[in-house]
Amino acid sequence: MNQLYTPAREKFLTGQLDWRVLDVRLILVSATYIFSTNHEFLDSIPLAARVADGDVLNETTTDGFAQGDQVLFPGLLGDEITQIILYANTGAESTSPLIAYYDTVTGVPFTPTGIDYYISPDLVFGGFFRL
Repeated sequence: MNQLYTPAREKFLTGQLDWRVLDVRLILVSATYIFSTNHEFLDSIPLAARVADGDVLNETTTDGFAQGDQVLFPGLLGDEITQIILYANTGAESTSPLIAYYDTVTGVPFTPTGIDYYISPDLVFGGFFRL
């Protein structure tokens, strides 16, 4: 059930979020996180569920698609990854908005074994998501 968080939809539609200027990050999450479409900020994700965090660089938009570079997670070890979440880092978890949730992704779930892992936007679809 890959989808945008409801508060993020509202923030994009009201101009509070601009993909091109956000500090967008991906967080790899374990099964201990229970998704809710109404979760709004990073502090909704328990620390114990967070396996790794990485920067999305070169954010662009084309035809309504949110695009960016693949994200590298070097030498990743940890709990099984079952979900991936896009969020905008503001420097404070209580104000860093959650953007998109993914649990249906090729190669996920997986248990990191200490090698480099890359998470890429869906190039066939056109990006991370489309508004």
